Amino acid sequence: MPRDPLSPRAILTILYSRTINNMSYRIIYPFLPVLARGLGVTIETAGQLAAAQGGAGMLAPLFGHLSDRHGRRRIMVLGQWVLCVASLAVLLTDQFYLLLFAFAGFGIGKGIYDPAMQGYVGDLVPYAQRGRIVGITELAWSFAWLIGVPLAGVLIDRAGWQSPWALIAALSVVGAVLTQRMLPDARTAPPAAPPPRPAPWVALLRQPRVAAALFVSLGLLFALENVLIVYGAFLEDSYGLATTAIGMVSVAIGLAELLAEGGTVFITDRLGKQRSVLWGLLLFAISLLLLLPLAGRLWSALLAFSAVILFFEFALVSLIAALTELAPQARGRLMSFNIAAMGTGRLLAPLIGTTLYARTGALTANVLLSAAVSLLCVLVIGRGLRGM
Repeated sequence: MPRDPLSPRAILTILYSRTINNMSYRIIYPFLPVLARGLGVTIETAGQLAAAQGGAGMLAPLFGHLSDRHGRRRIMVLGQWVLCVASLAVLLTDQFYLLLFAFAGFGIGKGIYDPAMQGYVGDLVPYAQRGRIVGITELAWSFAWLIGVPLAGVLIDRAGWQSPWALIAALSVVGAVLTQRMLPDARTAPPAAPPPRPAPWVALLRQPRVAAALFVSLGLLFALENVLIVYGAFLEDSYGLATTAIGMVSVAIGLAELLAEGGTVFITDRLGKQRSVLWGLLLFAISLLLLLPLAGRLWSALLAFSAVILFFEFALVSLIAALTELAPQARGRLMSFNIAAMGTGRLLAPLIGTTLYARTGALTANVLLSAAVSLLCVLVIGRGLRGM
């Protein structure tokens, strides 16, 4: 089918909506100890909130086919409304087990929105230029950290640990309205033609390149979040940083993400998707190992964390760009499986990462496990994704 251009207005709308969506995910990591104290639970128990939101992403395949059948924009709007409802739920209770359901709502909202959004980009942008556009939309991760984390730190200090979600609820309503009004609907086939029959999910997962890509998504997310989940606790324990200070020093990580996603815009399409993922993974593993000798001082620890985030983002964004073309006839479904794979990594990492840190009181075990997983992903990407 002929491809319509993705207008700057549409790109900015997606970027805004994803930034708000990602804020709900990101602010828990640096402020996990604050949430734990506010709820009167241990950091290991509080880590279950991150596991709930990540694990709920595993439900994404239940929604992935909806955008293939009913239109990307409609499902993107639905994802924004789910985010709003989940944010309001956080404001209405401080009971831990009820909050688990609210945080799971963030994962469900993201599991609805992201595959539809990525399918939308895949429908409208030719593969040769897709790395650039995916890189632009992934800037939302860095904006969510660069803007959301410092802002959340200030709000928590002034109005309590639940206050950031009041802002997210309001901004998600704006995102839903903008998505409905600013994005032209994208169809996977011309109206006169019957829609393509989606590939059965079992057959889709049996494709070696698809299975390899999904494994790498799972491993990559686990490797990062196994370390990132204790980032705030590490800064508190090692340097005595207060809530607002953690938010402010985290700007360095947001800038690193911004650099990585900007690099993807200019590099991935030229270097090649598979090669970009491979180099990103290798440098990610190396930067993880550098955390250990550099963690002794705040400035060097932040530099090492920034390098970890930079190479993680470069690898992940390049992988997403490649995934959008592995099964064009079932793009929404495949991207939902990818969200589920990442959700599995996000489910396991908080449970394992907080336990390792609580038992050892140091980053060493977390870092070594994450580096080993990332190197395994290098082997898988080298063997399983030839020709991307």
